[in-house]
Amino acid sequence: MATTTGVTPNSWRRNCSSKGLRDLRRQPACATLGYFDDPVLNTFLRLGPLEVTRTVFHEWARQLVFVAGETRLNESFATAVENEGLRRWLAR
Repeated sequence: MATTTGVTPNSWRRNCSSKGLRDLRRQPACATLGYFDDPVLNTFLRLGPLEVTRTVFHEWARQLVFVAGETRLNESFATAVENEGLRRWLAR
């Protein structure tokens, strides 16, 4: 099924993959942008320790820096912190 821009989910994934990017829509969590006090819900625990750790680092970063209307900046920063945080956590 194509969107109004003509992009299908599969073409989006292929495009992201060809550029070495992750398809963020596959993430098991989503930001609540302050709607809940704790953005990491107990239902995330079923995902296993690595995904929970990634999510915690990602959400901590979003609480530290969030610029309204700057989705790409916000997600890029949070993903960078998530990746580096996980790398350091695994190296400990």
